[in-house]
Amino acid sequence: MELDIDKCRNLFKVIDSRDCHHSTTTMVISQIPISNWYELFQGNTYADACMDRIIHNAYRLEFNGRNMRNPSK
Repeated sequence: MELDIDKCRNLFKVIDSRDCHHSTTTMVISQIPISNWYELFQGNTYADACMDRIIHNAYRLEFNGRNMRNPSK
């Protein structure tokens, strides 16, 4: 899965608009490991900008557990 440049731009606009409001909370939930996030973005500039805004003052929680949809994994 890869985000084309228009999707990258739109995601950046959403994240950037939320970043300037100090009283709001933005929660990002993903099943994709953070180490693989850059592979999603077609444009590295947007990847850097989005990651910078997401990670700034962030609390990062990673959960590793069994897959509830496929218990054999």
